[in-house]
Amino acid sequence: MTANREFKFACPVCQQHLQCEVEAAGRVIMCPTCCRSLIVPQALTGHLARLIVRAKEANHPVASSPKTAVAATPVDTHVGMTAAVAGLIVAAMFSAVIYALIR
Repeated sequence: MTANREFKFACPVCQQHLQCEVEAAGRVIMCPTCCRSLIVPQALTGHLARLIVRAKEANHPVASSPKTAVAATPVDTHVGMTAAVAGLIVAAMFSAVIYALIR
């Protein structure tokens, strides 16, 4: 059985939650949201592994780094909010239809 080799961390500039492989720690990558260079932090272990670590901003762009073969994946942290807003929109539309029918 293989352990989960990915962990989550946050961009220090835009706070976007990213997901990357544990082996990428120390490498310079580009945040896919704000396009700033950042250094992938060390993954936490044990009971602290659930925490989201904050990365550090890199002093040089990704293109000048020899270790650029790493891609960070944005983590959608707004799924619950999107579902709630969609529910409110449906409820408002339903109310408008009912109101139109009884008028």
